[in-house]
Amino acid sequence: DLHNVLRSQILCSFLRLTTHSIVSINKGRKEKKLLTRKEEKILVHLTTMHERYATVFRNIGLATNLETQPGFYKKKQIPPALQAVFSSGKKVIGIAPFAQYHEKMYPLQRMKLVAEKLAAENNIILLLGAAGNEAAILQQWEEDIFSVFNIAGRYSFTDELSIISNLNVMVSMDSANMHLASLYNVPVVSVWGATHLFAGFYGWAQDEGNIVQISLDCRPCSVFGNKPCFRGDHACMNRISEDMILQKVLHLIS
Repeated sequence: DLHNVLRSQILCSFLRLTTHSIVSINKGRKEKKLLTRKEEKILVHLTTMHERYATVFRNIGLATNLETQPGFYKKKQIPPALQAVFSSGKKVIGIAPFAQYHEKMYPLQRMKLVAEKLAAENNIILLLGAAGNEAAILQQWEEDIFSVFNIAGRYSFTDELSIISNLNVMVSMDSANMHLASLYNVPVVSVWGATHLFAGFYGWAQDEGNIVQISLDCRPCSVFGNKPCFRGDHACMNRISEDMILQKVLHLIS
């Protein structure tokens, strides 16, 4: 059981009535509550989710080695429409400014400034997001900034993975794009607010030095970023300057 949620717990209960053996993942819910409570946080680096999954397989007798090797997948062929972009000789940087929850997002207008400054450094910027409202916002960025291109909603998921695999750097929130880029060994400059890598959800084999964050007594306030800021000022993101993100990216591509 790699979920350990209500549905899988019920299934396991039925299976225990038979001769089946049951092994469930330990999600560390108690430790995560201590990590995210408002007062007297116990701020320690918890077991990563990668290791928690691996432990399940080890407990059923399957050898599982999680040495921190770089990406699992090799670069994929670039979609024809973008081959000229990647053969331009310029660094190609992906920016994925959205996340499932608002508390995990850097202010959009300020991320737009980051994109503008990176493009001004003779780089090409590819904007990633979902079709619909996100794509519409990113389309406006494309129209406003030279050398910035919106690919949101224009390519299949398979093609997006091909594009991500060829990036020089990905800039993302604590979101799926961080994990997707990690699987292809693409360095990720990830911006963290309400959440924290100590909860165990950092991108595979990513350098922790590439994280952009500030220290606040209230961080992290939730595991997944799905709780509103109790301070009311979203300081964990608002106090991060555009230059903090910019310098991390420029260091990686220099």
